[in-house]
Amino acid sequence: MMLRAMLAATAALFCFSAQAQGPNETKNLQFNDSNLFPVPKMNTVNGDPLPRGKAEEVGMSSERLGEIEKVIKADIEKGRLPGAVIAVARKGKLVYYEAFGMRDKTAGVAMTKDTIFNIASMTKPMAALAALQLFERGKLLIDDPLAKYFPNFAKMQVAVLDQKGESITDKVPAERPITLRHLMMHTSGLVYGGRGNTAVHKLYPGGSSPAGTSMSGAEFMDKLATLPLLYQPGAVWDYGFGLDLLGQVVEKISGQTLGQYFQDNITKPLGCPHFDSAEAMNWSIMICAPFAKSPYCASQTTRLKGSATL
Repeated sequence: MMLRAMLAATAALFCFSAQAQGPNETKNLQFNDSNLFPVPKMNTVNGDPLPRGKAEEVGMSSERLGEIEKVIKADIEKGRLPGAVIAVARKGKLVYYEAFGMRDKTAGVAMTKDTIFNIASMTKPMAALAALQLFERGKLLIDDPLAKYFPNFAKMQVAVLDQKGESITDKVPAERPITLRHLMMHTSGLVYGGRGNTAVHKLYPGGSSPAGTSMSGAEFMDKLATLPLLYQPGAVWDYGFGLDLLGQVVEKISGQTLGQYFQDNITKPLGCPHFDSAEAMNWSIMICAPFAKSPYCASQTTRLKGSATL
């Protein structure tokens, strides 16, 4: 129950900014205790997505919330991020809601509360949420083996590396099948190639975006089924392709693309008008522009343009 509530809250947060001051009439969220998903019922209050309240009335500290501004402004001044929109709500009351910095620093456009942000890998909990919906509807079990839906994952092997991890000296059969639970928890052994330097990492696509732009879903699944795992399933947490594969399971069960499933079952019921990347492009002037170059590494940064990867 706690996991379900956390995932539902994550989905609701995606819609928060767009509901505040978007160009269209927007709605708010009201959770039904008997249902995983909130339904749009309340109207906005003076342009805010929730009624305003004082921090102390909901057990928080105005003084401590004031520290947020100092931290964010310091990061902006140091060039760590162009800007931010931050909201804090508790017990149904909005106690902190501020915009900082620039939506587009190059163009000189200030950040506003209705700015649209790319959420990147925060799509992963959306995929988990979709799978949990299907579980509640009796369409899957959390401990189903991945091979139930994609049989070519039935006989996976795990790499045995030399001491430096530079070469694969052997392969051994997986001790247990990869399950949907493993996919949800990043314990499948299917890793991002860009997150390590071992011989196994070098066999894998660098990440979701490179995989999504170079392969179809079927090609992606066929490719990963041929690769050795870095770890035994369920043995080690390692951020990787688990949720991408879970998205493929959702597509197979639902008969929809993952994006369409999100729209019909999550974002539309939540009242998120700009979640879909193609739709968001219609409002491109409102999308937060990242720095042309990441302040943390030498790579260039780009806006997402309709990628369905996680």
